[in-house]
Amino acid sequence: GGLHIGTLQPLQPEDLPPSRVVLGDTSVTAVPASGAPAAVSVFGANELTVDGGHITGGRAAGVAAMDGAIVHLQRATIRRGDAPAGGAVPGGAVPGGFGPLLDGWYGVDVSDSTVDLAQSIVEAPQLGAAIRAGRGARVTVSGGSLSAPHGNVIETGGGARR
Repeated sequence: GGLHIGTLQPLQPEDLPPSRVVLGDTSVTAVPASGAPAAVSVFGANELTVDGGHITGGRAAGVAAMDGAIVHLQRATIRRGDAPAGGAVPGGAVPGGFGPLLDGWYGVDVSDSTVDLAQSIVEAPQLGAAIRAGRGARVTVSGGSLSAPHGNVIETGGGARR
């Protein structure tokens, strides 16, 4: 479940051109039971623009941008959904996530990629953070709202919390 664009760089054929996907006023939902790590995943030299709409769910993140991806989120709302407290998926499993130190759910999980949020709402009601900025992350936020009442608004890849 969810939207997946691209593959991790070692798996991406060199002659395959990058993809550019634009979604307007679109909703994407991935229920935790689906096993999808993120409701929206963008990998490699691919680009996604979301202008309006809702992104809900994902086992570990609402939006994951990795390995050179470029993501623009404008007027988007990103939420965890109705997962049990603590970010656990049904059956008692702990979310796997994209990094070894994942302790909860991330609204936006960025590593070696660029994410621009404009007039967007990111809510992380479980443990974790509204935004996780991993190694090589470039994140710009202008307007909107970031909230994580039980976690961190922004968490950096080195484990430092802000």
